[in-house]
Amino acid sequence: MLKDKIRIIICGPDLVGKTNIAAELSRVSGVPVYKSGREHKLFNEKDAQYNVLKWGVYEVLRLVEVCDLSIIFDRSFTCEYVYSKVYKRNSDDGLVREYDRWWDSLDGKIVFLDKPKMDGKDELINPEKYDEIRTRYEDYKKITQCKHLTIDTSDYDIYKQVNTIIEFVK
Repeated sequence: MLKDKIRIIICGPDLVGKTNIAAELSRVSGVPVYKSGREHKLFNEKDAQYNVLKWGVYEVLRLVEVCDLSIIFDRSFTCEYVYSKVYKRNSDDGLVREYDRWWDSLDGKIVFLDKPKMDGKDELINPEKYDEIRTRYEDYKKITQCKHLTIDTSDYDIYKQVNTIIEFVK
């Protein structure tokens, strides 16, 4: 049904369904999901996300490359590109572009999830920032070299959304 190696980054604004869609895609495809689990803890710590971008992302991409892994990432460097701009955090656009080229060389794909309106509450994200976050994801789509797909998740049809992703990676 799917190629030998599946490498997907799922990203998008908060509350668009990244974690649920990644979990269902994993269940259907058998490909594991990686989610940091510390993203909320590190969100407001000075330079924590920058250090993850600078040191951690390299190690994770190298592991995927060396071990020839299939993986679904629930957020990655694509998200830090966006959130560092919106929240005025330290970042490195050159490094993000380098990771983007590397991800592309690994036949990595990016799935951007989106909703026109934030329809819930998030403990970290101020609703006033939602449109700016969406705009920054649009900016990223213009610079990425990776094959990518955008899905509007407003309909909450997780099965349709997962099937769309499966068709995209076939």
